[in-house]
Amino acid sequence: MGVGNALVDLTHSLENEDALLRRGWETGDWIPIDLGGWESARSIVSEPLSVQAGGSIANTVRTVGLLGGNATFVGVVGDDEYGDLFKAAILRDCGNEVLATVEGGTTGRSLCFVTPPDGERTMVVHHGVSRDFTQLYSQKIPWGSMGHFGGYSLFGEGASDFVQESVLRVKERGGIVSFDLGDKEVAKEKPDEVWGLLESVDILFVNEDEADVLVGLPPRKAGKEIQRHAGVGTVVVKRGARGSFVFEGERCLRIGTGSCKVIDTTGAGDAYAGGFLYGILNEFSMEKCAEFGRDCASEAVSRWGALP
Repeated sequence: MGVGNALVDLTHSLENEDALLRRGWETGDWIPIDLGGWESARSIVSEPLSVQAGGSIANTVRTVGLLGGNATFVGVVGDDEYGDLFKAAILRDCGNEVLATVEGGTTGRSLCFVTPPDGERTMVVHHGVSRDFTQLYSQKIPWGSMGHFGGYSLFGEGASDFVQESVLRVKERGGIVSFDLGDKEVAKEKPDEVWGLLESVDILFVNEDEADVLVGLPPRKAGKEIQRHAGVGTVVVKRGARGSFVFEGERCLRIGTGSCKVIDTTGAGDAYAGGFLYGILNEFSMEKCAEFGRDCASEAVSRWGALP
């Protein structure tokens, strides 16, 4: 079960980063924006290469579902075309969904601009109703053996409170809590909430930049420091083309990368988390979990869109 922002991703390929720089955006950024700004940004490109259900947690949950796992996504959509698209994708890939639908609401949406030479993605996001987690209190949520949450879900009306309450629900039932920080800006803007939440987290996913913001250390040392500071049992530091470090107890595993042609890096970390968590649910060894995550990420970056 994963709780997150329900978004629809429109993926566009740019010849270079000039169009982004003219708007003051850097490649790799996560840029929240109002609906008018989002529509304006969309006008700088032609038709998208793909239109798919997205959002970090949804991508991870769908990866687990596509691998054959029992997966449920929990989120909020509007009663519009994108809301229908999102719901259909979740049902197709997972078979289960808990989606509150807001009458007259706008479903969250993201422009995913992909630039050469390494398929770097820049996300321009209008969240719409996706952050209004107060809508979820009336939903019947199947609290299972694992709950997956993300840093993006700490923003919005009632979102942080709902996430913290959900984490406690999972822990009360003896479940595993997984958390993906999602972006370095989350750690910058909400450090106290992040560190408070990590005290209840069993598995943490961060990338190098996020780890640096959290503890100011290089990846090889960051995982250990996060474990020491917050008591997280397993810390995964994703390093992109350089693989990953997995810190479990006193062990540190170094996992290499798979061999693939990189087309689009959107959702690579989400796919990694999905493969890793599928392994945890099926009691794989920690090394096999990490290798499975790596393979899912390699599949994801070798095609357009966020899924393996």
